[in-house]
Amino acid sequence: MQLSLPPDVEAVAADYLAQFADEHPESLGRVMAAGFAPSFIRTLATSDYFAQTVLRRPDIIDALIEGSPGPLTHELTGTVGPVSVDGQNLDAMLASLRAYRHQQMARILWRTNGGLCSVESTLTDLSSLANGLVREAVSASHQQVSALYGEPGGDSGPDQLCVLAMGKLGGGELNMSSDIDVIMTHSESGETDGRRRVSNTEFFTRQTKVFSDLLARLTPDGFCYRVDTRLRPFGKSGQPCVNLAALEHYLAVHGREWERYAYIKQRALSGSPSQQADVTRLLKPFVYRKYLDYGVFKELRSMKSLIDDEVRLRELQNNIKRGPGGIRELEFIVQTMQIVFGGKYPVLQTPSFFTALNRLSELNYLPADAARSIHDDYCFLRRIENGVQGFRDQQTHDLPSSVLDQQRLSVLMGLDSTDQLLEQLAAVRERVQSQFDELSVMASDDQSPDLTSTQTFRKVSENEALASLNTLKTLRERLETTGRERLDALMPRVVERLSEADDAEELAPRLTRLLSGIGRRSAYFSLLLENPAVLDRVITICRNSPDLASQLSVSPVLLDTLVDPRGSSVALDRQGLAARLDAQLDGADSDDEERQLIALREFRKASMFDVAVADMEHQLPLMKISDRLTDIAELVLERALEMAKAQLQDRHGTPRRDDGNGEPAQFVIIGYGKLGGIELGYGSDLDLVFLFDDGGEGCTDGEKSVDNAQYFSKLSRRLIQILTVPTRAGTLYEIDMRLRPSGRSGLLVSRLGAYETYQREQAWTWEHQALIRARAVAGDPGLRADYEELRRALLQQPREHKKLAHDVAYMRGKMKAGLNRSTETTFDLKQGDGGLVDLEFLVQFLVLAHSSDVPSLAAFSDNVRQLEAIEAAGLLEEVTAGSLRSAYVALRGKMHEHALAGKSVLVDQGEFVEERALIYGQLEKHALAPAPADPDIL
Repeated sequence: MQLSLPPDVEAVAADYLAQFADEHPESLGRVMAAGFAPSFIRTLATSDYFAQTVLRRPDIIDALIEGSPGPLTHELTGTVGPVSVDGQNLDAMLASLRAYRHQQMARILWRTNGGLCSVESTLTDLSSLANGLVREAVSASHQQVSALYGEPGGDSGPDQLCVLAMGKLGGGELNMSSDIDVIMTHSESGETDGRRRVSNTEFFTRQTKVFSDLLARLTPDGFCYRVDTRLRPFGKSGQPCVNLAALEHYLAVHGREWERYAYIKQRALSGSPSQQADVTRLLKPFVYRKYLDYGVFKELRSMKSLIDDEVRLRELQNNIKRGPGGIRELEFIVQTMQIVFGGKYPVLQTPSFFTALNRLSELNYLPADAARSIHDDYCFLRRIENGVQGFRDQQTHDLPSSVLDQQRLSVLMGLDSTDQLLEQLAAVRERVQSQFDELSVMASDDQSPDLTSTQTFRKVSENEALASLNTLKTLRERLETTGRERLDALMPRVVERLSEADDAEELAPRLTRLLSGIGRRSAYFSLLLENPAVLDRVITICRNSPDLASQLSVSPVLLDTLVDPRGSSVALDRQGLAARLDAQLDGADSDDEERQLIALREFRKASMFDVAVADMEHQLPLMKISDRLTDIAELVLERALEMAKAQLQDRHGTPRRDDGNGEPAQFVIIGYGKLGGIELGYGSDLDLVFLFDDGGEGCTDGEKSVDNAQYFSKLSRRLIQILTVPTRAGTLYEIDMRLRPSGRSGLLVSRLGAYETYQREQAWTWEHQALIRARAVAGDPGLRADYEELRRALLQQPREHKKLAHDVAYMRGKMKAGLNRSTETTFDLKQGDGGLVDLEFLVQFLVLAHSSDVPSLAAFSDNVRQLEAIEAAGLLEEVTAGSLRSAYVALRGKMHEHALAGKSVLVDQGEFVEERALIYGQLEKHALAPAPADPDIL
């Protein structure tokens, strides 16, 4: 059988095959008959350990092909099959554990070296095998020790040994020949209940020794795993097994930064569910901070220096784990970002490298191409690592020096030659090292500026320089040592930027106020120091938008959104925003209402800040800016509605329809105005109307049943409270309900039928104007569709054009009289003659006047598409319609610009002269311009 192996490697396979033919011809025959010959020969050629194991135990062949644990194409389940736990017969247990390990290692090697599975599958299988053997060793060791001393316990009840898997076992990414890093814990102090009572400490110390012996003792059958417990508190000098109180005290008092990296990978393999939950509760605050922890980069640089020293002193250039561009550097990249962002996004709190990498990409903290590169390079290096360890079941991470093993490794990697292997490996390591170096860039050696001299700010007047210096001095005095060090390291870069700025006089006070504000979380000084691009963006924000700068000062957490060098627009689509909201709420317990409210507000604040920065940096066009602001509001409304329903569910149950089928009654939120028109601005409130449909007079099905009208009234009030109640994170939106039927005097929520009757029989013309910009924005899909159909039908009613024009002109005049702030020298972009509202009224008139003849006019709720429909219907000339659209975009763009800069909607009378003339001319053409002297208007 020809497998295209290098001659030396083929000779190894031939020698092993000859031995099989001589010693176990029947087993070899079964392999050939089962169709596994190519993979079997390839594995013989590339693993002496595999060949020697199956030669010694040919029964493994039969088990792997036909019996337990099933076909080679299946992954392990993490359960141990043929081992019977008998803690009283340790010799038998030792032999059984090792026999099972050999069988499964042979299986994993066959799947891996034979090309039958992915590297991820190999790592999962190796970890599943270790999981099972660890649990068997825990059970057997407990049997033996408890037979002598009885069961351990304390005030909370029985106690158990909880084995925390660390390192690659904790991450589910174990090597072919790896030791296992574990920390042994138990719940509390106490003693056993046997005739020979001992303390829990002594019991679990003895159990730990038996446990380690079962796995690590070298017998004629070999060993299972080298057990490394040096990650426990105080390392080798610490207790072999610690209770949770002692572990918590150690981390609080003695825990070091590098241990946070270690505890990222922890995963409990034994112990009761409550024990495992207690461990998680204890460890997460140590690893993950509530704020984004950029100070960790300093520790990463220290760790990099240690790594470089170790590589140099121990000559680890050929070590694919610890050498430059090796596995450990990739792990540090992902773990560092987990530590930085995991406190804010709990989905990153995972021991799995692959899971964390995927989630960092989903959250846009890693570009998709960078994440793919890290994934592929990690898999490449892990395949090499498993290949060299699988040769002889030896724990090594060095590239082989022998020609034969290099050829074997090339075969395993699917490459034609050793030269090709080394070339690809060099490219991977160079890429990995570049990524790691970029993350751990060394800090500037600049010295802190003199905070007593106004010469520090050379382009700033002396008075302003003194004010800024006093602000910084006060800030520095209230900081702890770490914070002062971070500020001192950052200030040279701040001073450098100010010395280059032509607007330093205005910029300096804004920037120093911002630094003073974020000083509450001095880790953000590290963020600005580690990311010069972020510092530059902060300076741009301070320069162009005092409002955004003020938001940063009050909420330093918003700096996190500036980290992505590709800009704030990366995650700003509906899907990306939804993923961000899910991640934000994942960290809020469903029973913790306050935390959910805060999470919603933090999402809105961060997302709107992102949009504003994208707007300021011209990363998104105007219409996309409004789309994103509208998306944010709709996502908040959807989630707030879910919360409100959940809060009423336990007491009142589900509202049911009263039409005989018992289906749930439906509820919908209608957005009017800027929300309905997909034109939200930064400070827009939400014009809302609530509707429901229950087919009659239904009621809820809960323990405390109420009629549906009462239920939906409660739901509406709860929804408004969720949206408007102040928290320490602020409010969500101002809510305006005045557009509901009968306005302030009307019901808070109406049945769809009553709403229709009101709109057909009682609504004023201005209410139908408002209906043009109405849209179902949240709630049950069926009722949303029904509402949209009703809206179109209402707008398509025939209307008498002269009366309609009079009504529209009257309402426009009334608004101008009360709201237009134009003067002889300034123009009101929104309410002035020829301003934005004039254009909106023109569009509304044309839609209401002609929708009965041209139904397509009622299809959309936004001005731009309405103008396009009006043009398509021939109601405006193409040139005029196009110019009106351009004018609309220009006016709204200027309003967004003023909002970002904290300015009013007033501009110089010399601006937008042509646009205003065009709009007002069209208003006059259609008899919509109000007469200023009309007493009804004034």
